[in-house]
Amino acid sequence: MGLSLALGLTLSSNSNHISVTTSIINTTTTTQTTISTTTTTTTAPSKNILYYNNVVKVDYVLVVQILTDTNDVVLGLWNTVAGGNQTITTPGFCIGCHHSQEIPEYAIDRNISTKYTNYGSCGVSVASPTCGIHTGMCVVLHHGSSLLLTFRFSTGNNLPERDPLTVTIEGSNQPSSAFILSSVWTLIYNGSTGLDTDPGRYSYGIMQNLTNNIAWYKSYRILISSKRNATHNAVQYNEIELYGK
Repeated sequence: MGLSLALGLTLSSNSNHISVTTSIINTTTTTQTTISTTTTTTTAPSKNILYYNNVVKVDYVLVVQILTDTNDVVLGLWNTVAGGNQTITTPGFCIGCHHSQEIPEYAIDRNISTKYTNYGSCGVSVASPTCGIHTGMCVVLHHGSSLLLTFRFSTGNNLPERDPLTVTIEGSNQPSSAFILSSVWTLIYNGSTGLDTDPGRYSYGIMQNLTNNIAWYKSYRILISSKRNATHNAVQYNEIELYGK
């Protein structure tokens, strides 16, 4: 008797549910024609089991939740790349600063009317391709270790030129005292923010899925690697929502 295993994962941008399909198939030829169907429902996750001619199919629906809250520890970053050491921002309008009234904590406060603005290697009066690039934040989750499965960004109230277009996300289980070291971070995503097409102001982009991530982390580091207009002086976003379990 031979067995094969298939696993699938899907998540839509307008849904907080992940559908995981696992199939175990008996590859032995059979003339059996008996069909029996059994369906059971459980909580978190729900499970439907279908038996058909020696084929067993198990469907799981996993409910995801937003991982961040206002009790998380948040550090603004600049001059930091995935796999590298990190540098913490200070409030102000200078090189290495985030806006003093548009702080990193506002990116995870679940309030779309607030925003986080980071000037990175530029001051407020400078505009260049490097402004706001390699900036972001690290977040220490208040509720502990979590599995990140999907995320989305929301645009600011103005200046679409500042929208982040690409991002890296890393995870760590080390204490915050070790965050400055590159060795404590593991890259789990490198790609689009979901804002390739401008959705408008105060608007969410397309949900981005981490279909290959199976590691649980207590902290996440989010770094912006490009913006919509290369000549603007900063990067800004209202929210980044991390979803998982």
